[in-house]
Amino acid sequence: MANYRHGRAVEERWISAYDTWIIIRSALWGVVISLLCFIIFAVVINSSNVQESSIPPTVQTIKIISVAIAGLLASFATNSRGWLKGGIAGLIYILLALVITSIVSSESVSFSAMLNDAFMAFVAGAIGGIIGVTLKSK
Repeated sequence: MANYRHGRAVEERWISAYDTWIIIRSALWGVVISLLCFIIFAVVINSSNVQESSIPPTVQTIKIISVAIAGLLASFATNSRGWLKGGIAGLIYILLALVITSIVSSESVSFSAMLNDAFMAFVAGAIGGIIGVTLKSK
């Protein structure tokens, strides 16, 4: 889409530099929230008799909620395209989580698991972004 000012076509950006900073900051907050939740969950596991089978669903739930919060935060600073900005925040969250995981753990991550996490993060972030734009407009 082109915007016309003073007779010249000016390209309209989908995401401004300010929005990019907001998206990155929101993804970082999502990672911080995840790390805090994982620390609390680790303390709970060590102090109680939690079954090992409950760990993967809990980890996935923590990631989904953290990404949705990141999408929500990314969309609060905007008036449009909250789903896109939230989805991008989710993808950045997954990249940051992958970097942290590769630093902390020596295990390799499969491509299919990474692709599944990226899809989940985009969807959860987009949903968070939609909710954030809707809450802001009220």
